[in-house]
Amino acid sequence: MSIFVKNDKVCTEPACFGGWFLFDNNKSTTAIAAYCELYQMHNDGSIFHYIGKGTAQDQCTTGGFCENWKQLDQNAQTKAIAVGAPYSTQNVPPFLYQLHNDGSIFRKNDKACADAACFGGWDTLDLNPRTVEIAAGFNGLYQRHGDGKIFRWDGKTLCDASGCGGWALLDQNPNTEVIAAGHGFYQMHTDGAIFRYMGAGEACTATPCPNWEQQSGPDPMTIAIKAGFPTLYRLRQDGELLRRNNNPCVGVDCLNGWDLLDQNPNTAAITAGRFLYQMHSDGSIFRFNGAAWDQLDANPGTKGIVVDGTLSR
Repeated sequence: MSIFVKNDKVCTEPACFGGWFLFDNNKSTTAIAAYCELYQMHNDGSIFHYIGKGTAQDQCTTGGFCENWKQLDQNAQTKAIAVGAPYSTQNVPPFLYQLHNDGSIFRKNDKACADAACFGGWDTLDLNPRTVEIAAGFNGLYQRHGDGKIFRWDGKTLCDASGCGGWALLDQNPNTEVIAAGHGFYQMHTDGAIFRYMGAGEACTATPCPNWEQQSGPDPMTIAIKAGFPTLYRLRQDGELLRRNNNPCVGVDCLNGWDLLDQNPNTAAITAGRFLYQMHSDGSIFRFNGAAWDQLDANPGTKGIVVDGTLSR
């Protein structure tokens, strides 16, 4: 999978040739993650950090070897990676996290990797086989269990001989299906209902858990949510793309709480940071400028998009 980063050149044709820098073209790449920094994961569990400058000097040729990638790990158990800001800490570089198939969660520390496996380069945060998803954003790291429980890491407590503390239970709803973190933290239920966490990390001691504010009523057509800066977006099966506004939810459906930004049946994926982007089924990429959609690319080889302050595909 090739990795391109949007440059500052204006697209003058649908394919937008010249509007992207090619930074990698490794067929082993299976996932990318970004939050001010860019990372990629390979199908053998290897993790790499982009250490280039993001300029034309870093471009590589199609089919050639691409430099500017530093290997951080090589573990066949790695299932997913996530990047986010440290919990309640300002002016600190973002952290990289990885989730293993057995539910273990690790955070990259500042120790240098001595070999491909990077022993000693990762701190163990949790060892729970129930963990199925992690999400990281502006206020730290979250995990979701298969039974719907959601936890937030305190940002400091590591696993030791006594176990893995430091995780506060935020919710325990068996209907929770997806979590999303950005400037805020959200969950979506199996029926499409969406909720935002309004607390400050307080542990939940009784059901239902407090501190959750409903953002949208049940909507089985909702297929994805993305937390951007500073709001939330959701995508429906029919291509409707909506943005959460500042209105309080009224009624079961909370329709007054969302603004319709687009309704293109070809929309296949969305991502959000300071801007909102969408990818169509034909690989086309568009950015919302606040009033309309600017086309950035039209490459049928595009498989996904992610934001790291700029835009990568």
